[in-house]
Amino acid sequence: MRIAFVLPGLHRVCCGAEDAFESLAEELSQFEGIQVVLFGSGFPRKEVTYQFFHCPNIDRSFFVRWKPIPIFSI
Repeated sequence: MRIAFVLPGLHRVCCGAEDAFESLAEELSQFEGIQVVLFGSGFPRKEVTYQFFHCPNIDRSFFVRWKPIPIFSI
């Protein structure tokens, strides 16, 4: 079985959902026949048993300068 988790803060933010997904991935990867892959904006760590792929993203402060789009500002 192959399992993938995709969350922008994985391996970058150490609280809440990111911590939960990383812990879950670590535990699931211990079982035989289960391959776990995480995709996030952080960087790989050597001590984990699952695979991790870095996916760069734009910092959310970049979007603060944008003018509001009427259909999204409800």
